[in-house]
Amino acid sequence: MTNKSLRIWMNIPSFHQHDLLEQLNQYYPDFEVIYAHSQDELRKKQSWDFTISTKYPSTIINRGLSVWKIAAYVFKNRNAVHIINGIWAERTFFWVIILLNIFRGQFLIYSEAPNPLKKRSWLTKVLFTLLIKPFAKILLLIFLKI
Repeated sequence: MTNKSLRIWMNIPSFHQHDLLEQLNQYYPDFEVIYAHSQDELRKKQSWDFTISTKYPSTIINRGLSVWKIAAYVFKNRNAVHIINGIWAERTFFWVIILLNIFRGQFLIYSEAPNPLKKRSWLTKVLFTLLIKPFAKILLLIFLKI
């Protein structure tokens, strides 16, 4: 990549990725990690170290961030390359992808598939199968021009 700006969108701070993020910060003069939210109690109980490194710039946006503020941030940083993680777990990240498409930004999606064994209500299964999956496929076809 020849772009000098990189934004990484992650669910929560993770000590597993600190080394990677510190190295990326050395290669990109304009680098930032945007976390959807801070720690949760389960991971605290598992002794996760949630100290966010000061060796790279990072921001925690929390779930209550308005779409307008996200749109302003994405527009301002539309020339950066964005790596978006966990789009199904974070509604904000889904909007970031849509906005990057509208603003013709560059992005990569790094995401795991939803757990098919997770117990969901019949209504959730029906909505997911009949509405959400087809809607996501249509958006991909429109934005990626497949």
